[in-house]
Amino acid sequence: DAGPGQRHRRASNDCRRRRPFARGGAKTAYNPTDFGVGETLLVQLGILGLKRDVSCNNPQVEANVYDGPSGTLVTLVNWTNDARISNLSLTLNLPFEPASARSVEQQANVDVKYADGVATITTDLTEADYILLPKKQ
Repeated sequence: DAGPGQRHRRASNDCRRRRPFARGGAKTAYNPTDFGVGETLLVQLGILGLKRDVSCNNPQVEANVYDGPSGTLVTLVNWTNDARISNLSLTLNLPFEPASARSVEQQANVDVKYADGVATITTDLTEADYILLPKKQ
């Protein structure tokens, strides 16, 4: 084996787990998630310890933050092979206390707590979601 980084790359290109598209080409029918903890930490060495704008309790959920004049948008993508993640917890550095936290997927408000410049959001996630955090008027 060439190393842990190669193993991560190769798992995403595993041809045995690919199926053909109707019009040609191939589709990966799964997200590779079976990496060893040590290998994953080695691959992530360059970013460990960095302060992030958002973090969550599931390492296979991608979270991105976009700030605007009227509030903040958090995008979430579920890269696990699970149909649903319950009680996903997000920790978000915010310079303002949000009026609410609204899930676009659920079309409902979700739990948000704010203290000392940090918002903590708890939600459920299927494939993807947007969390809207408007500023208080």
